[in-house]
Amino acid sequence: MMEQRWRQFDLMVLAAEAIRHPQFDPIVCSEVTSLLKLLLKECCAVAAKVQEADDDEQDHA
Repeated sequence: MMEQRWRQFDLMVLAAEAIRHPQFDPIVCSEVTSLLKLLLKECCAVAAKVQEADDDEQDHA
């Protein structure tokens, strides 16, 4: 689980570095940044739900 989060963080860092390059239109950079933030939030929410389900399953076992 932690390894997956580190990979997500690495992707965000790589994306942030790519966005800083001047060849990208500022509007596109802003949109990509917003979409990446939404994606990260969704990934974290799903991971939390999976963890909660695992915890509930262990409680019932």
